[in-house]
Amino acid sequence: MIRTKLVSEFLGTATLLATVVGSGAMATNLSSDVGIQLLINTIATVFVLYILVTLFAPISGAHFNPVVSAVSAIAKEISPKIFFLYSAAQIAGAAYFFTSSTSFANPAAVFGRMLTDTFSGIAPRSAPLFVLAEIIGALLGYFAFQTLTTKSKKRK
Repeated sequence: MIRTKLVSEFLGTATLLATVVGSGAMATNLSSDVGIQLLINTIATVFVLYILVTLFAPISGAHFNPVVSAVSAIAKEISPKIFFLYSAAQIAGAAYFFTSSTSFANPAAVFGRMLTDTFSGIAPRSAPLFVLAEIIGALLGYFAFQTLTTKSKKRK
């Protein structure tokens, strides 16, 4: 069962990042307008992400992001062991293709972005700050959600 979940996280993350990079490369070939390139990239990413979540959510939860898994661990939806295993599978899915993401919310993508010299790469010395910002953003989102849902429950 856990192997299936890990494969799900690996394949989902790898496919998502390959889509982001591939659609970005194709967009660059289709238009010199950066706005159009971003639109093409965004549309491709949104549709593939929808498909991936639909396929893999019943299997692993379709996290595809170590920060999402961390929040699930904090919320006690997954165990610390599963968090670490998911994170390893997700990072292996960014590193497998040595790709980068135009997204700034996924530490697994940051790892891949360190390994590219394209316009979307990240200098290795900058990566820890990206990851820190992503973690802070996830925690703020989690605590805001907790606050909103706690207040909502008290009103009932």
